[in-house]
Amino acid sequence: MKNNELREKIRKNIKEEIAISNIRKEFDMKTNKNRKILYAISSICAVFILGIGIFIGTDKMNNADIEIGKTEVNINKEESLVVELNINKLKIMEMLDLDADIKTIDIDKLPEEFKFMENILIPEEYEFENSYTVYTRENINIEEYNILHDYILNYRKDDLNDIKIAFSKVEKPLRDYFIQEGDKISKIGDVELKISQWEEMYIVTFEYEDIYFDIETTGITENQLVDLLESLINNVKNVNKVMEEKDININEEPTEITTTNYPTYYSGKYIDNNGNNVILLYEDSPENRKQICNILGITESKTIFKKAEYTYEYLIKLQNKISEKMQNKELPFVTSSSLIEDKNNINVTVTSNNISDWNKIKELDTIGGAIDIQYEVNNIGTEDLLVTTE
Repeated sequence: MKNNELREKIRKNIKEEIAISNIRKEFDMKTNKNRKILYAISSICAVFILGIGIFIGTDKMNNADIEIGKTEVNINKEESLVVELNINKLKIMEMLDLDADIKTIDIDKLPEEFKFMENILIPEEYEFENSYTVYTRENINIEEYNILHDYILNYRKDDLNDIKIAFSKVEKPLRDYFIQEGDKISKIGDVELKISQWEEMYIVTFEYEDIYFDIETTGITENQLVDLLESLINNVKNVNKVMEEKDININEEPTEITTTNYPTYYSGKYIDNNGNNVILLYEDSPENRKQICNILGITESKTIFKKAEYTYEYLIKLQNKISEKMQNKELPFVTSSSLIEDKNNINVTVTSNNISDWNKIKELDTIGGAIDIQYEVNNIGTEDLLVTTE
């Protein structure tokens, strides 16, 4: 069977798990419903391999590299970069079924830090098809896919020729297959890339300015690939220059959110041990990230976002309930109560180990699980007594 026929058969048998890009066929742009998909694996999330499909290869391929050397690429773009290509030839591809979820997103709704993607140089015969986000689960014990992992843009020429550009600030974008990329490194300007090839398919991975890229192309030439990559790198460089200029006038000092101005999706903010701003969001979305950074006066590209179980509003109200009862001497056994933003809960220290006393505190938490109670032992130290889970 010819390689083109094999590739066409692979793409047409997605339901039998022998597609090179099963995620693309699983996604129906005619509906607005989000579908759960089998996609890729992440080292920071509880994403697990469910199965392995087929091996794809050809006897014509070997481990030889294409040594093109250094050359100047001049195509009237903003900046021409020195290019050195060392392409790894692929022999084997292992298909994986993995756990993730997707949600559609309009390309014009990308976060500000990714707006440069609208300006990259795509071969003119390829038209924009769709864009979406990929979510993973924080761990297997929760049903919600709550970690926004990747953004993906798809461009298509025809049924067999397309371009997929995945990018992420979390880590390497997720895949539905495994390849051995090889150890040969290409360079475009000062950026190092790994470029692999199987027949007419190029797979490119690299990291630049804290953004991870994973690009798949089918049907484009080597020169078109270089043009695309050079355009992408130049656009990242330019947008970072603009953002750095804006950052000069941005106050990075933490801004306190009071009970009168916090959004309903906001859950708290703290600075981690590395000095990074960390924002907790009850509802994590690109729009909410952008808005909360504007409110706080901090830079979105320099902020870490985490999903939280309770809103800041709920914790504030719960803390006020406890404080009010303490002032009214209704909780004489409570010695302290405080909102712990990095843990997204209320910490309460008590001197009583009576279950009825504990229940007086627990009943204030209408959701459950938001209060961490510690028992003060003989005024010397504290002992974990109860974490409500109801």
